[in-house]
Amino acid sequence: MITAMGHIEVAHVDYYLPDGRMLLSDASFRVGQGGVTALVGPNGAGKTTLSRLISGELQPHAGTVTTSGGLGVMPQFVGSVRDDRSVRDLLASVARPAIRDAARAIDEAETAVMERDDEAAQMAYAQALSDWGDAGGYEAETVWDMCTMAALGVPYDKAQFREVKTLSGGEQKRLVLESLLRGPDEVLLLDEPDNYLDVPGKRWLEEQLRDTPKTVLFVSHDRELLATAAVSIVSVEPAPGGSDVWVHGGGFASYHEARAHRFERFEELRRRWDEKHAQLKKLVVDMRQYAERSDAMASRYAAAKTRLRMFEDAGPPPEPPRKQDIKMRLRGGRTGTRAITCVGLELTGLMKPFDLEVFYGERVAVLGSNGSGKSHFLRLLAGQPVAHAGTWKLGARVVAGYFAQTHAHPELHKRALVDILWEDYARNRGAAMSVLRRYELERQGDQPFGKLSGGQQARFQILLLELEGSTALLLDEPTDNLDLESAEALQEGLEAYEGTVVAVTHDRWFARSFDRFLIFGSDGVVRESPAPVWDETRVKRARLAAPVGGVGVGGQQQRNVEVTAAGVGGEGDDDLGVERRDRAVGEVRAGGEGQPVRPASRLGAEPEPAVGVGDALVNGLPRSARYQPRQRDRHPGRRVPGHRVEDVGGDGHSARASLTRRRVIWRSSAEATARSSSGLWVSLSRSAASIWSPLSPVAQMRKT
Repeated sequence: MITAMGHIEVAHVDYYLPDGRMLLSDASFRVGQGGVTALVGPNGAGKTTLSRLISGELQPHAGTVTTSGGLGVMPQFVGSVRDDRSVRDLLASVARPAIRDAARAIDEAETAVMERDDEAAQMAYAQALSDWGDAGGYEAETVWDMCTMAALGVPYDKAQFREVKTLSGGEQKRLVLESLLRGPDEVLLLDEPDNYLDVPGKRWLEEQLRDTPKTVLFVSHDRELLATAAVSIVSVEPAPGGSDVWVHGGGFASYHEARAHRFERFEELRRRWDEKHAQLKKLVVDMRQYAERSDAMASRYAAAKTRLRMFEDAGPPPEPPRKQDIKMRLRGGRTGTRAITCVGLELTGLMKPFDLEVFYGERVAVLGSNGSGKSHFLRLLAGQPVAHAGTWKLGARVVAGYFAQTHAHPELHKRALVDILWEDYARNRGAAMSVLRRYELERQGDQPFGKLSGGQQARFQILLLELEGSTALLLDEPTDNLDLESAEALQEGLEAYEGTVVAVTHDRWFARSFDRFLIFGSDGVVRESPAPVWDETRVKRARLAAPVGGVGVGGQQQRNVEVTAAGVGGEGDDDLGVERRDRAVGEVRAGGEGQPVRPASRLGAEPEPAVGVGDALVNGLPRSARYQPRQRDRHPGRRVPGHRVEDVGGDGHSARASLTRRRVIWRSSAEATARSSSGLWVSLSRSAASIWSPLSPVAQMRKT
């Protein structure tokens, strides 16, 4: 096994917020070669800021940060990417700087070729590709191919132009983690790598962290991951003069005991200082009385005063970090014996019919893989519109309180917390600040809900459940964004709650507090289990396919398309395809485009993914392409503009990608210039298209 040679050292770092408050004070720690260390602490204590200081994104106001061996960084946003970046862009963003710069240069050169398409632009493109090779880009693509196969099940050449927003959060996380763990950087900085991963994904991550020779510092609130993977703990504790950082050399199993002892030592040091201070003050008083009676004691009186002054000038020991004191008063109330009843309930396209009875006071954990319909089930019980068959009902006096995993509350987004509590719950400012203080949100009282961190939003949602007087709690991944103290406070609150709790969770530690387990199985069957089941795989659903008018080229219809039933999908982008026993009307998923289709029957087997541009030809054009008659582009080998062709294959290429990264550029002038300058054939696309001698477009596309 290769021994990692990288390390991280933070020495006496101070960092001030823009408003002048000190966030970090004299932070110091070291992660040695090959160490796997967890960075923990309350929300807002400065963990993410400390990570940004280590990555170089921010600069400390005092102290130093040193790393060696190359630093690979996974930012916190991975998993929630919803912009237009492609898989290639995401992988390049976590690669070494030289590869990032080379990838950016290629994109700029491709844009120039599209806009001008002159000799200078083509030569700049050729130079960018040459620089890409010099930077190790082709070697990186070899690694990325292994990453996309492991994370997505498709090779890199088919996945590279897929938009990241079409991936689930777990797929985004897994893809970046694969890249960093397989990459050349010897030091990894991972900000909440477990978020969005299901339990099999978390187990895979734990195994990778245990076995990797790299030096790893990761931020996490998952107590099971911390207990399994972390060899040591760096704890960030809020304090009046800026957060304090201390290191626990043992694992998570002994962390809480060590933390309690640390607070006890702070109290002991302060107690001893106070006792010593009182002794010195009493000595000064005594010496003054003696000096009044005898001049011989005057010198001893002066010495006592000097000693007291020096002691006070040195000051007391540092104040201990502020302990979190979150009090969740979830009261609940008595309801009918049967709190929830389901008879023949079928979540359309997700789960087969099932019966269920949940009784007053029970704690039911809903488990299963991403995309199985767990969140749909909770939304249905909360009264939201979800496609279903069969019947369900809540029992007498059952008032459901729903906690949304995504914190999706558009009605709260722009409203300040105190305004929400006043307008919706009749709490004046004093009463509002009082309840916010119990959840450690008083400093955020005048901030809008949308500006809070994920953990703060989660705590405020729980506060609203408390104020609503819910008698049945429907919790969708409530611990995802909670720090350790908040998660433990929630568990304590649920233990005292007089009502029924149904929770979707991937938190193995949290699930231990439940007494019933409802499993959404990979076979589409909902069943009960006496113990948690964490190894359920993705639900097996047959795909639907149908010809789609207007998508084919040359009279041929697009065949390899996916169809999803209307109203189904949306749980973490994982609900792809539906199971139907009869003909269905749905929506075609092809390259991100939605086209209406007529009724279609279920296929006996899942079709192969649609091919990209250039893989199959119909009348000289790719089968999985269509004309864009309102957009003009130059056809290969011609000087006149023609219709632009857009890839609508199942690999999700965008129109621009199919033009700039999949087409062959034909220009005899560029070919002559390239030959005269280097004597080499210069590659003009990452899909292995090259500048060849002028042949027919159809022949060249067949070669591709």
